[in-house]
Amino acid sequence: GNCVWCSEGCHSEKCPQRKDVKVVRDLNQCLESESNEICKNLHTCDGCSSLDKCWWNSEKQCTEKKGGVGGNNNESEEGGERKEPLGHCPVSCSARDSCANCTSGLCMWCHNQQMCVDRNAYLASFPYGQCMDWTT
Repeated sequence: GNCVWCSEGCHSEKCPQRKDVKVVRDLNQCLESESNEICKNLHTCDGCSSLDKCWWNSEKQCTEKKGGVGGNNNESEEGGERKEPLGHCPVSCSARDSCANCTSGLCMWCHNQQMCVDRNAYLASFPYGQCMDWTT
C-alpha cells in the first residue's frame, strides 16, 4: 500500500483525521517534511544549532538547511541580508555570571539570587517572587 504523510507522521493509506494529506512515494519526502517541521518548532539558537538539519538565521528563526550540510552557511538571503554563521549563538542568560555581562544581552540580573535570567522567563524563573531586586 501507499504511505501517506500526515502532520504527526507517516501512516498507511490515509491520515486518521484526514487533513494535511500528502502521498509519499520516497523515504526522502518524509525526512524533508519532518526536518522542516522540527526546525520551525525550535525557538532558541542553541536548540536549533544542535540539529544538523537546522540553522539559525539573522531574523532569529530556525529553518531547515537546504542543499546539504553547511549549504546555507553565510550565504545571502533574497533580501541581501547576511546570516549568522552556524554555531554562532549568543551566550545564554543562565551562563552569564555578573550583572554587567548579564544586562548586556536580553537578560535581567537578580541581585539577591546572584542569577541571570532571560527577560521572557522572569515569571517562570521566580514564580514566588524570590527575586526582590533586579536590573535590566
